[in-house]
Amino acid sequence: DDNALGVALKENGVPVWATVSPAARHSLELSQTALMEWKRGTACTQGVRIQPADLDWMNYIGVQDSQTWVRLAILQTSRCLDEGRSEEAWQWLNALFRFSRHCSNPGPMIDRLVGTSIHYRASRAAIDWAVHESATTDLIEAALTDLRGMFRLTVQNSVILKSDYLATTR
Repeated sequence: DDNALGVALKENGVPVWATVSPAARHSLELSQTALMEWKRGTACTQGVRIQPADLDWMNYIGVQDSQTWVRLAILQTSRCLDEGRSEEAWQWLNALFRFSRHCSNPGPMIDRLVGTSIHYRASRAAIDWAVHESATTDLIEAALTDLRGMFRLTVQNSVILKSDYLATTR
């Protein structure tokens, strides 16, 4: 129920698990298998959807398609924080940051914008995670190291320009 997920996350950041509706909780529970597979995919170095030479303007990632994964990951983070599992909560946010990079790679400008939007949502959620009482200094330092390493996953702007050029000249 993506509508229930959207209502649960109408504000940026991580919602307090106690305020998450039963419908959103149920959607999260039903999505566990798919969410675990999504998370496994984010561990890849590069998420390549379509090669630049094969892009067509109709292949752009829809913002709504990726938002479901964002919502599920943030709800999972909320549940982990509520249960005192701060390290696991960070793993979900880590996957979300990686997903933002994968969405940008190697697609055209619209894909980069979608990735930027996801990065923003992950950043807001990471702030809530870092100030949570269960987040230790060691966990926060490890998260910062993870984030610095993720910058290597960002493709060069020339790849984005090439993708846009190839998609629009077909």
